[in-house]
Amino acid sequence: MGETAKLTLGVDEAGRGAQIGPLVLAAVALTPEQCDLLLAAGLRDSKPLAARRRRALAATIRASASWAATEASSSRVVDRYVAGGFR
Repeated sequence: MGETAKLTLGVDEAGRGAQIGPLVLAAVALTPEQCDLLLAAGLRDSKPLAARRRRALAATIRASASWAATEASSSRVVDRYVAGGFR
């Protein structure tokens, strides 16, 4: 049987509430080496970063990660799930 890689999976969401705009979800899987690379590139909490720097880091994450995905849902879709009890 082959070796298995140890991956760290990170998941986060961003949004200002369904009344204001979309909900954006992101997930990424990283090896320890990829984590080190992203930390060296300056990846930390994105909230204090300028939009341009966040976009640059997002591109670095997508290029470096073993796996990455994003999904956005409009406020209308979020409201429909909330009204339906998350079914």
